[in-house]
Amino acid sequence: MATIKDVAALAGVSTATVSLVLNGRGQELKVSAATQQKVLAAAKTLAYKPNASARKLRTSEVDKPTIAFYWPMDLRINYLAAILTGLRTEIEKLQFDCELIICTYRNDHLAEEQGLKNAYRYSAAIIGAPSEADMAYLQGLKTSLPIILFNRYLEKYHTVCSQDESTLRNAVNLLAAKGHVRACLFHPDALYTVSGKRLSMLLQFAEETGLSIERNSIFSVEDSCDGGVIAARRYLSLDHPPKAILSMSDTIAIGASSILSRKGLVMPEDVELIAFAIGDPNLSHFANPSLSVIEMPSHEMAENCIDIARQVIQIPDLPLCHRQIPSKLILRESCPE
Repeated sequence: MATIKDVAALAGVSTATVSLVLNGRGQELKVSAATQQKVLAAAKTLAYKPNASARKLRTSEVDKPTIAFYWPMDLRINYLAAILTGLRTEIEKLQFDCELIICTYRNDHLAEEQGLKNAYRYSAAIIGAPSEADMAYLQGLKTSLPIILFNRYLEKYHTVCSQDESTLRNAVNLLAAKGHVRACLFHPDALYTVSGKRLSMLLQFAEETGLSIERNSIFSVEDSCDGGVIAARRYLSLDHPPKAILSMSDTIAIGASSILSRKGLVMPEDVELIAFAIGDPNLSHFANPSLSVIEMPSHEMAENCIDIARQVIQIPDLPLCHRQIPSKLILRESCPE
């Protein structure tokens, strides 16, 4: 088995330089790009295993691939359970003997994560919900670590994304076909990369379909049930509230539907509601009334991420994969077919 001295000899540098580069500190400590590249190339040629793996072997632990899953520590943490379930399900289905490590990071601060700079700390990394600033960092990042982006697209990495355009259009068309000419819109006040694009698409489709969403009928609230309560109260304060509601969050929709019900509004007779579902599918299914949703395929996307990670670990030169998983329009009591 190759040692750090072997890597240093092949690269023509000191063992200290090899250690700095392989631990992701080469740029920080001003090791030239050319030297870093020589060290990485030598390590790859010698199939060098880092000390972390050696420590596992010395303690009789199984030396197996380690996959890091990065997710931002903000309100989107509420959506993590559905994604983790998909990751774990696919690992078990494939009988893929690996370690899954959850790494939380601050929005806009992905660059501070040293694990992404160290090509030998993990076998692969899955990165979820990076911001525009984080995407810019990833675009410029030079690493041999295999990276899979969850619901984000950069040509240089493997990607798994939801395909929402046709499903959003179908939801708007359904409301128009039912005779609705006006609608109210609830959306989270913190719009991120994909949610902002999704909101723009929905407004565009509504305009094209002739479904009017007036400015005073658009309510931006916290992405929570409490936020939904606030949105519902604002809706009820309108002189002539529309009979159709589109919510860009199932969590907001659940909070809103509880207030609408208490005020005597019955779905779908008095108002019809369609929500975008990102979290646990059971939340909208067992709500009262059950919610019609555009269901983001979080579970399937997570499964695909693990499948790609397994393949790229087994086949280091695997061609880049870019997969799109369609979302689904699921009609229930709040807006039946």
